[in-house]
Amino acid sequence: ATATYDLAVAEQRMLSVAERFLRIADVRSKHADVASVTLYFGGDAVEGEQIYGGQHWHIEVGVGPQSVKHGPEMHARLAMLVAAHSPRPIRVRCVTGNHGRVGAINLPSSPQTNWDRVCYEATRLMLQAIAPGVFDFAIADDWYIVDRLPGGGGVMLTHGDMVNGAGTSATIVAKASGWAETIPEPWDYLLMGHFHRPWHLQTRGGTRDIYINGSTESDDSDFVRGRMAAGGRPCQRMFVFT
Repeated sequence: ATATYDLAVAEQRMLSVAERFLRIADVRSKHADVASVTLYFGGDAVEGEQIYGGQHWHIEVGVGPQSVKHGPEMHARLAMLVAAHSPRPIRVRCVTGNHGRVGAINLPSSPQTNWDRVCYEATRLMLQAIAPGVFDFAIADDWYIVDRLPGGGGVMLTHGDMVNGAGTSATIVAKASGWAETIPEPWDYLLMGHFHRPWHLQTRGGTRDIYINGSTESDDSDFVRGRMAAGGRPCQRMFVFT
């Protein structure tokens, strides 16, 4: 928690995303058929305790309550608000982030051992109990998932921590261009988070679009300001695929 960001602010901003989406979708639906709605959860849903030295003094509550209570409640409220005014089923796709890892980065662990996975699974179970049959929910088994859109296009969703170095535009484009050649599932759009600020880039040759999401977090935290040297207003993205 910081002076301007805590669990209550995080929830308010998540619900604000849903409310803004519904206003825009309502306008869009007057001019075109909205075939489906997909929610992409890109990781770092849980703020781990060992991301850097002193981390556990900076988080509001431990990873246990974040993973099984606060996080699932926020995600479920956002999903239910969207579902109440959207075509069904609502598609949900999730990947885990590096802040959800259980131990320090140099400690070996299974890729599936991640607090984000616990949060998403608890969210899935919560939605299944509240609104059975309303949500088509998938959590990536690996560090990415390729989602096939109803129109046939492909969205590759990954957190972004697989990008080496400081996350400059050059390193991101190089990595994404490599994925375009090596990921077996075809994709047209790459969605990432991790870098705490929104960018739009393209792979080499301009054949695929790369969208890096912002964060709901205020930029007054020690991690964002000092360690990532990132900033900017809290933001999220909405896409209309035609």
